[in-house]
Amino acid sequence: MYLDQLDPYFSQKEMEAIRAAYVFSEHGHAHQWREDGSPYFFHPRDVSVIASSEMNMYDRDLIITCLLHDIREDSYILSEYRMALNFGKWVAEYVRLLSKDPQSKPVFFDRLKKCGKWRAVVAKICDRLHNIRTLHDCRRERQEVQVKETRAHYFELCDIAEQLVPRQYRAAVAILRSELDKECRRYE
Repeated sequence: MYLDQLDPYFSQKEMEAIRAAYVFSEHGHAHQWREDGSPYFFHPRDVSVIASSEMNMYDRDLIITCLLHDIREDSYILSEYRMALNFGKWVAEYVRLLSKDPQSKPVFFDRLKKCGKWRAVVAKICDRLHNIRTLHDCRRERQEVQVKETRAHYFELCDIAEQLVPRQYRAAVAILRSELDKECRRYE
């Protein structure tokens, strides 16, 4: 199980918080489905797998942010206040930064590009990588929109992330950029 793989990297207290975020995400996304028919919860779980297991970014707040990144948009299970109580004010802020109003995408990207919070930026890049990897069962129009949006915003987010992340994670951001480019090329 994914959570068991994280045990060696975190204290018992940190794992308790990660497990709680996992449960909140699983419950908050229950009865939601992705376009490919898979349970929605698989998405935030897999975004956290990309950050941790694939990119070796074993950071408690990053993993929790990945698990909860869609919870405010798709569920009312956790308010920002409750997130701050359970996981700390920074996680609550990262999730707020990752929550968007579909009517204001340009403002969302500008806000994220200017926020200066590496965990929020990296979580969003991991989110997009998972979305691009799972486009194969989506309509062609959705594939085109996702690739166009990725090219327009996410490589700039990678540039920003490379400047913000701790030194030990810079190579991971370069890998994320390379993976995004590779996946986009599949649909171009």
